[in-house]
This record gives sequence, structure tokens and C-alpha cells, in this order.
Amino acid sequence: MQTGAKAFFFTFLLFAQCMLSFAQGKLQPDTIRIPYTNSPIEIDGKLGDWSNYFITTFSDTSKQIYTTGNYSLCDVYPEGFCEDKIKVPLSRNNVAAMLCWDENALYIAMYVIDKHLVAEFSGTDDNPNIYLNDAIEFYIDTKNDSKERMDVNDYQIIIDALNQHCVFKGNLRQMEYDSMFVPKERGQNMLIQSVINYQGTFNDNHPDDYYLVEMKIPFAAIGMLPQEGMVVRIDICNDDADFLLSELGVKSEDMYITWPFNWSGIGDFGFPKTWKTAVLVGHPSLYKQVSEKFKYQWLYFLGIFILIVAVVLFFVIRHNQKLRKMPKQEVLKKYVIVTSDEQSSDSSSNTNNGLVAKATDYIVKNISDKITPADIAE
Repeated sequence: MQTGAKAFFFTFLLFAQCMLSFAQGKLQPDTIRIPYTNSPIEIDGKLGDWSNYFITTFSDTSKQIYTTGNYSLCDVYPEGFCEDKIKVPLSRNNVAAMLCWDENALYIAMYVIDKHLVAEFSGTDDNPNIYLNDAIEFYIDTKNDSKERMDVNDYQIIIDALNQHCVFKGNLRQMEYDSMFVPKERGQNMLIQSVINYQGTFNDNHPDDYYLVEMKIPFAAIGMLPQEGMVVRIDICNDDADFLLSELGVKSEDMYITWPFNWSGIGDFGFPKTWKTAVLVGHPSLYKQVSEKFKYQWLYFLGIFILIVAVVLFFVIRHNQKLRKMPKQEVLKKYVIVTSDEQSSDSSSNTNNGLVAKATDYIVKNISDKITPADIAE
């Protein structure tokens, strides 16, 4: 994607957000409306099939990493973390996030304009360090009941620019310890479908353009039975890595941090009090409701239709077979049907012809004699 086209795309997303905000002017401004989509969405890294969705845009403008309270990052991260090693990004990211839902899943697409694509951590499933790559993070409180810290109904989903996943869930046991700022555990084995589309090269000095994350989170995987009006809390975040480990002067096993930020301007995630309230709005179209309600009945009607067609075909074939057994028209022409009147006419004609023949024979034999009509009549 060229720079001009990229700028146009991001401008279009900003315009779409403004139009959506105008349309929702009468709704509560602090509640996000996630609309229902009747159009099926294919997770393919393309957004052409997104027709009805919530959209928001946010950019990194922070001069430092802001936390959610009166504490420093050193209070949250393990011993040995050095805040002085955090560098301001080489370029500032711009993010556009889109959300919609249907009866099966929550759909999320995040388009990140990033001039420096970096992803050094790879090759390990469920690797918690992928947040140190260029990545996006999505948090959701499925019950809308969390307070200061994550609980068992909260999920954190990280997907990096290499399409690697890591999922955390709030941990009840860790919640008992005040020292755990974000009580969570990984290893959830959650089925999440995602595709990455990007323009650029990783881990070099060449200028890059963007990466796009499109994902599908099944509601069953996060314990939700969706319905219109259901309220949740969500957070949308971006991890911006612009430097390699060697450039930061740290080893891979050392604790370091990239430049994280979310749509609230906060760089320290995992605190539900900073998440935003969202509500599922909309419902399936009448056609989709009818199709879903009678999806098994359609099979029944289809079976009856096929049976009727088979019976009709059977009788048509039998009729054609009978027609083939009848004599052809040429054969019928060889037989002449004679009526009784025609038979009488033919007999009279034959008698007259016989009399004429006898008279002719008599005249020939007696040609020298004087022949009278009476002689011929005899």
C-alpha cells in the first residue's frame, strides 16, 4: 500500500468514526455500541466483507508511559526492570479498531500504521513475551463485574504481527494476594481464529507501512451466550516495538518493555477500572431468523421435493418407453383401410370391366360378320 493510499485509508476511517458518532449522538457517549452483522465475515486479512461495525481510531501521542494509578512501572514489573531503558519510539503508531458480532463470535479488526515492524520473539506457542513484539492486545470482562483487578471472567488476548497468540485469564487464587497487580494465568488453549496482513519487512532499517490483524473470538470460548443488550467491558491496546534487543542493550532473558498504549492513553494494561463499557446491539434480520429457525425443516422440505421429482421422472420415463414400443408412422402407411362403400364401388367396377372385355373379344372374333348391338348384348 503506497503512502498516499495509506493516508487516504486512515482518513476514511476517521471520517467513518465521525459519522458513526454523529448517528449515535442521542446515545450515552461513554458506552460503545457493538453492532450485529448479518453478513458472514471470513477471517482472511481483508475487510471487504465488513458491512456493519463499530469503529474507533486512536494514536500514540504520549511523552511517557502512563500508569493507572499512583505507582511506577517498577512496582508492577519484576525485580531488575529498569525504566531508564525504555526508549521513545522512532515513529508513532496510529490505530483503527473495528468490532461487530453475531450469534457465534465477536469479530475484531485492527489496522496499525507502523513505520518500524519488529518481532524478535517467535517459534514458541503461547509465548507470554510476544507483547514485546509489535502486537495488539484485547481485554474483555464478559460479566461486566470486575472492579480494580482482573477476575475469573476476564480475558487478555495478545496477537503479534507474526500472528502468534497468547491468552491470559483472570486467576482467582492470585486475586487473594495484594502484591499481584494483575492476577492472571496463561495456558488457556483457547481457539481463536486470526489472520495477519502486513506491508513491510521485520527487524531491519527499511521503512514499513502497516500490519492488519483480523480475528474471530468464539463466544463459547469465553463463556458467553450473546444476546442483544448484553453489556461487557473491553480494552483495546497496541504494543509498539521499534528497537531490537541489541539496540536496547539488554539480553533476551532480561525484563524490558516496549512502548505500549491503549485507546485511553494509558500504557499499563490489565486494570478493569480503565476499560470501557460496551453493549451488543442489533439482531439478526428476519430472513436470517427464519432460516435459523427452520434450518432443519428446510432439509425435510428438500427431501419431499426430491421425492416428488423422482416420482414425476419415473412416470415420464415409463410413458416414453411405451411410445417407443408403438409402430412407426412408415409402417402404418403400408396398411390401407377400406370401408364397406368403397368395397361395393370396387366390385361394380370390376363387373363392368369384365363385360367390356367380353364384348371386345366377340367383336375381334367376328370382325368379318355383320354385328348388331343385339349380338354384342348376348
